Amino acid sequence: MKTTLSKIFGKISKVLLVFLGFQFQSCIFGAMYGCPYADFSVKGTVTDEDGKGIPNIQVVVDGYQQWTDDLDSTYRILDFTDTLYTNDDGKVERINMEIFDEPEILEITLHDSMIGIDNGGDYESKVLGDEDIKFKQTKKASGWYTGAFEASFKTSMKKKS
Repeated sequence: MKTTLSKIFGKISKVLLVFLGFQFQSCIFGAMYGCPYADFSVKGTVTDEDGKGIPNIQVVVDGYQQWTDDLDSTYRILDFTDTLYTNDDGKVERINMEIFDEPEILEITLHDSMIGIDNGGDYESKVLGDEDIKFKQTKKASGWYTGAFEASFKTSMKKKS
């Protein structure tokens, strides 16, 4: 009777462990469960045409993933987005934002959020692309962690005519 109960309990526990995702092979072969992730930081400075920092500029950071299928159709998907504002010196910084993976395409859009209040005038919106943004990896990848990445920029905005 004791042996029969042990066998039944053993079979039930194996089934439960499989349904809960605990497999014996994962302990032996080191299988990983989860999603890739990375740390991302952005730093920048926004000035006027005279080199003076502009406060309260809205900085929208968009990171995209892009791939091409077998039929040469290209797909682009927004991986993450964040909205920041420049401080009194025209600087902006966001450190270690956790994102899904290293962005393949990075776009930063600048808007005058205070339209004429503190900035002494309205500034034209501006989109920064690859040529305006310095992008580098600051930590190496390990397992699902694909590393840490940093984007930095320094740009000026023109007043609206």
